[in-house]
Amino acid sequence: SYNVVGKSDNTTTENKKMSIDVWLGKWEGNITYNLSPMMNEVFIIPLRDMYGMTGIQISHCLHKSIQSMVFREEKLIELNPTNGWGSYDVLFNFILDFKQACDKYPDEKLSVH
Repeated sequence: SYNVVGKSDNTTTENKKMSIDVWLGKWEGNITYNLSPMMNEVFIIPLRDMYGMTGIQISHCLHKSIQSMVFREEKLIELNPTNGWGSYDVLFNFILDFKQACDKYPDEKLSVH
């Protein structure tokens, strides 16, 4: 399970969701919305639009995202949130963990909340 919003203090306001939760098989992950500009640069399908896709379908997309993050690291680091919530490393590790879950659960469908 990979749950991170980028800081050790996970306080959020009750009425405003600060992160996106995803589930695939027995894996669950969480990523801060502060990384949306960076996610927009590296995901070929927006994370929310992956809802209902299978692990094997998502795995191919995440392979491209990983390549994009590796080859465009300097540009993407410039998109690190100024408020300190999230970073290039947080997103990269989330994607790696997500990809591993997709490979482990190829026939499961993704839930997104």
